[in-house]
Amino acid sequence: MGLLAASEPARKNYTILLPDYLDPVQRQSAEVVAAHYGIPIARICDGTVVEVDELLFPYQRYSFGVDPHPAIMATFAIIKRELSDAKAGGAAKIYITRADSNFRKLDNEAEVEKFLTDRGFQIVRFTGLSLSQQIAIMANARFIVAPHGAGLTNIVFANPGARLLELHSPNHIAWCMKNLATLTDVEYGFVMGQATDGDRYRVDMDEVRAAVSDMGA
Repeated sequence: MGLLAASEPARKNYTILLPDYLDPVQRQSAEVVAAHYGIPIARICDGTVVEVDELLFPYQRYSFGVDPHPAIMATFAIIKRELSDAKAGGAAKIYITRADSNFRKLDNEAEVEKFLTDRGFQIVRFTGLSLSQQIAIMANARFIVAPHGAGLTNIVFANPGARLLELHSPNHIAWCMKNLATLTDVEYGFVMGQATDGDRYRVDMDEVRAAVSDMGA
């Protein structure tokens, strides 16, 4: 939508088709951007048939991760400006947990969380939070540690100069969060874990401690 909206003629001639099954965060972000640019939205429900003269849709070339285009940052800036809650607080140091995920389980996450809470980090779980709450948490954070996962895409709402340490599973190496951090002017670092069983992995705590110290946190 960000690329489409960059063209003035396109904004006058196109309609955004939104599937009805989008979760609230996806739906709200799309609605905010569409409203900003004055692009009408048509909702697609079960059984809906839509006839179009031309159809444009996003296509991801790779099997996983995302390859963000710089133009999307204007889109996220709109969402952040429209939905940020100035009254909402947030910790300066956060750890985004994936304890409620069944994929890419971090075997020693409890050990990571204990180390970080002892250093003043707040454990954050984005599941169930509104988009405004997620934006506020990320915008207030100066130091962010997190395993690779969808919740980390909120890095686009961080302020320039924030620092991110990403914990990577060797079974799923994708640098999309590094790319998003670069586009947001967020300092990026990572710790590569070691595979254990199946889709599980663990990180070396000495490496985590060293990396967090290097962050200045």
